[in-house]
Amino acid sequence: MVTKITIMNMKTKFFFFLALVLTFLGTQKLNAQNTFVDLGLPSGTLWATCNVGADSPGGLGTYFAWGETSGKTSYTWSNYKHSNGTNSSLTKYCTDEIFGDNGFTDGLTELQPEDDAATANWGADWQIPSDAQFKELLDDNYTTKEWTTQNGYKGVMITSKSNGHSIFLPALGYKLDNTAKYVGEYGYYWSRLLDTSTTNALNLLLYLLVDECDFRYQVYDRFFGFCVRPVRVQEAHTISDIPNGWKVNGSTTSGTYQAKGGDVLHFTPKNIPAGKRIKSIKVVKK
Repeated sequence: MVTKITIMNMKTKFFFFLALVLTFLGTQKLNAQNTFVDLGLPSGTLWATCNVGADSPGGLGTYFAWGETSGKTSYTWSNYKHSNGTNSSLTKYCTDEIFGDNGFTDGLTELQPEDDAATANWGADWQIPSDAQFKELLDDNYTTKEWTTQNGYKGVMITSKSNGHSIFLPALGYKLDNTAKYVGEYGYYWSRLLDTSTTNALNLLLYLLVDECDFRYQVYDRFFGFCVRPVRVQEAHTISDIPNGWKVNGSTTSGTYQAKGGDVLHFTPKNIPAGKRIKSIKVVKK
């Protein structure tokens, strides 16, 4: 009887331990999303460690049409959310009546949160990068680039020159109709900004050329299925209660500022633009 009880206790402990391990692994898989890396970039932009829909930096993830928030089996104008089936019948994000449905225009040139795949899938703290954020990420002054492989997927490892932190952008190609093209050769990533000169959305084209990483900015029809690599939203703040006669960075002003985490965000007479940071600003009474 004692032996039986001992065996049952050992089994109980084993299954309890197994449950803890599985719970931990499940949590790790879940938390692989919504994690970010500080690359020490001048703007302070924080980059996600994996694509939307992936559970690891080199994971496949989801392909999205620009302005859509879920994947699908086929990517065409006929099933694009923000048009009535053609490139000249747009129903949202249209600046030229030639391309709008029955002359429709709304002047929108940046994805709204409800149409941003990063925001819709990961929450309000995330958004699709702007082209400026991509260009900063790939600026040779701030990062190095190396063509490599992770989890079986080819892509580019981007490493900060200031702090050594890295992110991996897999070259997962794109989807057109129901076919994935150029997987392992090119990486296509949406920007959240519209290219107003055409019916397209602006995207980053990442590709390998003669054993070197070369990056191009091109425009593609917005119904194509591209990857999304989120960045953290950087909030702009306004504080207008600095008394007259106080010194801000050596000058007398009643301007605005926001202190956060030992840093002070860039200040202007009216507000603080998102992503602008100046370190070690001291505010002292005159």
